[in-house]
Amino acid sequence: MLDIANQSPDPVTLTVARRSRPGSAGTGPIGAGASTQLSVEVSPGTYEIGATPRRATGGSHPLPGAVLRVGTARPSGDNVLLRP
Repeated sequence: MLDIANQSPDPVTLTVARRSRPGSAGTGPIGAGASTQLSVEVSPGTYEIGATPRRATGGSHPLPGAVLRVGTARPSGDNVLLRP
C-alpha cells in the first residue's frame, strides 16, 4: 500500500509500472493538497513511479520519475530479541 500526498498546486496523476513487464497501476487525478492510497502487488524487480500534473491552463507534462527496487523477502524477525 502506498500513501500518496500531492503537495503541488495542481492535480496530479500517479503511475507505477514494472520495467520488465507491460501494464501499470495508477491513480485518477489527486487534487492539490489532497492524499490517496494506491494498492500495488509487487514482486522482486524494478519499478518506475511517475507523476503527471494537470495544469489549470490545460497543459501537462510528466515530472521526473523515480525508481523503486524491490528485493527478495527478508527472514521474519517475529519472536527474535534484538540486542544492541
